[in-house]
Amino acid sequence: MNKPERFRDELDACQEGSKFIHEIADSYGKEKAFLKIDFMNGQYSGGWNALWYKDNLIAYFLVVRDMMNWTVLVKHDLRNL
Repeated sequence: MNKPERFRDELDACQEGSKFIHEIADSYGKEKAFLKIDFMNGQYSGGWNALWYKDNLIAYFLVVRDMMNWTVLVKHDLRNL
């Protein structure tokens, strides 16, 4: 698991998280047809995104707020577990 990253607003965190998901998706080349991205809004503009390959979860990211009101991005690549 990667160390959480802090951002001032949810939009920046979501953009960085989306870049993470799409970089993984792009690495699948011709197998991209078997990929699916799920998105669920959170309480704010954040939320979570999940990348699936043939019904197996391979990566996700969460955008949440911490106790100091910073936006926190948590990314997890599950391919090498």
